[in-house]
Amino acid sequence: MAASVNMSRPEVILCANDNIAVIDMACIQTICPPILARFLGLSEDSISATCFKKAARDEQGRLTFAKHLDISRSSFQACITFIKTGYVGSIEVLVRTMDILGGSEKLDAYVAKNQAEQEARKDYELEKLLSERKNPMTPEADIDDLYIWRAAQTGWSQGLSSEDWSITVHTGICIDYWWRKRRSQEDELIEEL
Repeated sequence: MAASVNMSRPEVILCANDNIAVIDMACIQTICPPILARFLGLSEDSISATCFKKAARDEQGRLTFAKHLDISRSSFQACITFIKTGYVGSIEVLVRTMDILGGSEKLDAYVAKNQAEQEARKDYELEKLLSERKNPMTPEADIDDLYIWRAAQTGWSQGLSSEDWSITVHTGICIDYWWRKRRSQEDELIEEL
């Protein structure tokens, strides 16, 4: 038994390779970008003979703009899905197809937000990397050799001053933790000798 779809105003769009897409014009009429609305015959301007000619149709009454623009059925449906729901499958396909169809402010806002999030993520990762470099928790992470490192238990003390040494993280071996002391000029001179 086939499932039925209730469409209040169905329209058949002829796409590249003579594939067809059927969309419900009523559900996108108020949210459709202006150029695509003209292609679909939804714009008041496209009805007006003084401004734009009517949407192109073939002898069967199907809209033909997608075929003439070489837009595949899947790419066209990706645009309609985005317009209706905001869902993005492949951003590259969607941007390319929507550009052919005149663009979309909603898609532009989505892309700008996505790029801002990627930039924020990159900035966060860079800040995290720089922070880890300035404040390493293990000898392996101390690539600038800022600290003297010892593995010991939590009660270990070097005896000089508890302020000199600080405990960081578990070593992964027995019950030892990494202790660190910031290198001073004296420590560097002692190591050189």
